[in-house]
Amino acid sequence: LGGAHPHMIPAPPRGSILLRPKRPGAGRANEESIDQQWTFEQRLAEQKRQEYVDAERERERWHHINEFDREEMHHRHMSEREQHLNMKSQADADQREIDRQLSELPGHWAPDFEAAANTAAARREATRKAMEENARLMRERLETARAAKMEEVTHEASQGDVFNQRFSKPTWREQVKANTAARTSTLGGVVPGIE
Repeated sequence: LGGAHPHMIPAPPRGSILLRPKRPGAGRANEESIDQQWTFEQRLAEQKRQEYVDAERERERWHHINEFDREEMHHRHMSEREQHLNMKSQADADQREIDRQLSELPGHWAPDFEAAANTAAARREATRKAMEENARLMRERLETARAAKMEEVTHEASQGDVFNQRFSKPTWREQVKANTAARTSTLGGVVPGIE
């Protein structure tokens, strides 16, 4: 009697998960939940299959398999276009109605709307004038910079000529040219054909 019985399961250790109380609403995998899950998955699979069939049918219609599909597609596009145009004209009519109601507001409201419209127009005009003034100033700045650069280049070129005349030696081609020119000038009038 003093020892543990060989067929008894030992008690779980302290702090074990097996000692936690069972929750009354704990889910169990039973036949009903498995059947519901299977039904749900079958419904999803059927929806996916139907979407694929619809997409394939639409793709075949775009390739104009037969004349009936072409006519049906044309009618559908025309009805969609008419629906879009009707929605657009309705939106335009609604906007016109809103504008008419705003114009019929009492006198103390109307100046506010007019002032807002005038302010927006004045802001656009001021922006346009500022842009034109900026463009004019930019053109003037570029012209001034271009004139200063041309003056600098001209000055450097004139300085370069003075420097070259003072310090640079003529190349052998320039020496030959100068010698030939000097000889022709001394023989000018003496030898026929040389001036």
